[in-house]
Amino acid sequence: RDLVRSRGLGDVYKRQRYGRFERTFLLFSIPLMGQAIANLVVSKAHTLVLGIFYSEAAVGVYSTVVQMAGYLSMITMAFGFIYVPVLSSLVALRDRFAIARGYRVMTKWLFAAVGPLMVMLFFFPSQIINLLFGSEYVTGAAALRILALVGIPYGMFGPALYTLISLGRTRDIFWTAMAFAGVNLILCFTLIPPYGMVGAAAAFFLSAIFYRGLMVLLLRNTAGPFCAKNLKIMGFTLASTSFILAYPALNASSFAWWWPFLAIATTYAMLAVSLYIFKGVEREDMALAEQVSVKTGIPLSGLLKILAR
Repeated sequence: RDLVRSRGLGDVYKRQRYGRFERTFLLFSIPLMGQAIANLVVSKAHTLVLGIFYSEAAVGVYSTVVQMAGYLSMITMAFGFIYVPVLSSLVALRDRFAIARGYRVMTKWLFAAVGPLMVMLFFFPSQIINLLFGSEYVTGAAALRILALVGIPYGMFGPALYTLISLGRTRDIFWTAMAFAGVNLILCFTLIPPYGMVGAAAAFFLSAIFYRGLMVLLLRNTAGPFCAKNLKIMGFTLASTSFILAYPALNASSFAWWWPFLAIATTYAMLAVSLYIFKGVEREDMALAEQVSVKTGIPLSGLLKILAR
């Protein structure tokens, strides 16, 4: 009888424990499902609203442009797979200083990954489109130039979304995503009728700034990307790259097709100069670079050792 009773109490305890886990899991994951739905709405809204007011040809050109700019968000997602496990361990240790420092380091790496692609798409949109899809799609160049600026919230605002996930603040993510979808729909119906593809791109860019900026604001007491060193590195890199590429971008018709790829090389060169000038290579960067070098075979750690001083 005692054995049966103990087994019965054990089963009750297991059910209660599993019930608490199930409730916690649902409370954590359901807001993320809502956020995914809101992001799906945003990703389709500007194209669908454009189709209401403009021709199928405009929608086809714009859809192609959106796919090209979509690589900016894909880079951010790729970094999330690296960042979330590391940050979750720091959250478990309740090391707020390490969380804030890790956020700033990852922001620097995100900018290094997103920045060159953003610069290339911004300065040479016509050449990129003509090279990949042909001259009939060049009408979307202005929209692509605006969509390239989405690299600012994706790269320079840091991994705010994944930080909120690691902190367990999925309800905040849900409500910011709902606000993101609402603002995007308002901007779409405001800007697309008079401006077409340019208005659609502007609606998405402005709503992305609002979305990422709101998440950074939610993290103001925990972490933030805008330390003085990061601002100097990103500002110097973009300003010097823009100065170098301004002339070829304005006279791109007289230059060869390889100018867009030169934009990537120029951005990385100016980033390296800024890291050296502002002493931007830290021990966390070296540790991450060594892991990347081991996995990929790219001598990234050796390059950072040269820039470190």
